[in-house]
Amino acid sequence: MIILFLCTNILLCGLYVLMVNMLGAYFKHLHNSIIIYTNKKVYKSYKEIEFIDNLVKEYNDIKTLNPTGADIDLYILRRIRKDYIGHFKYSFIENSSKKVQMLMLVILAIHTILYFIQGSNIVHLGINVGIVLFMVIFAIFTDITAYKSEVMIIVKDYIINQYSLESTTNKLNETNKKLSIENRHLKESLVLKSQTINKQQELIEELEEIVDIDKMYKTNKLNVS
Repeated sequence: MIILFLCTNILLCGLYVLMVNMLGAYFKHLHNSIIIYTNKKVYKSYKEIEFIDNLVKEYNDIKTLNPTGADIDLYILRRIRKDYIGHFKYSFIENSSKKVQMLMLVILAIHTILYFIQGSNIVHLGINVGIVLFMVIFAIFTDITAYKSEVMIIVKDYIINQYSLESTTNKLNETNKKLSIENRHLKESLVLKSQTINKQQELIEELEEIVDIDKMYKTNKLNVS
């Protein structure tokens, strides 16, 4: 039984480390995708920015439909929990890592109780304590909860502040482009009208010259007569 507890905790510890690393890699990827998404000079594939791109668009759609009831924190958290890490749902990995932690502590507690009741091998208990202690230290140093909060703050800041500013800037740029095009067309139109007026003026002058010549011809003809 003691060996079973020990082997189980070794396996659970390995599983816990794996799941925490998966969560850490997920948030690192999410963080990098935000950096890539906001950097206009960097080439980005849709796969790299898919999550943040969908997140921004969907949140803005929700905000448009329900401006007062759009809770950004709840929305980001819900979207993260619905996302996948490989073939596994994020919520499954996160919940499982917490359950593994608790299970390891429960096994250690049972092992400790059996040690005092049955007087089992203290070496086995020491190894089990070491495994659980390693798990606790690993959890403290990785601190996935803090990393998760940090990434959520970055995402929230981008959606609320930077994205709004970028959207406004883009709209202003589009408006300026439209105005520039309209001004160019207007200038071209004015130039064409000016050219038309000049041609008409030239034509009028030519007609006036013809009329003057005709008058002179008639006058000369009358004088000759």
